[in-house]
Amino acid sequence: EEDYEPQYITYSGYSQTTDAYLKWEENMEASFQSNQVPLAEQLPYALDTLTGPAYEWWEQEENTRVYYNEPAHTWES
Repeated sequence: EEDYEPQYITYSGYSQTTDAYLKWEENMEASFQSNQVPLAEQLPYALDTLTGPAYEWWEQEENTRVYYNEPAHTWES
């Protein structure tokens, strides 16, 4: 069995496949674990890797959440 080494990758969502998203998510989970990132810091950590349309989508999600006074997101929600 080969050791898994997570890579810090970005995710833009632009013209990327579902596999690219799943690889990004897998890398995030592995990075959280290897860097012992506390749950409360996981979402900001992951957001730093979003670019382009993916980041714009997230900003819209957050604006909608705030507008409707919904609870804050976490990495797991």
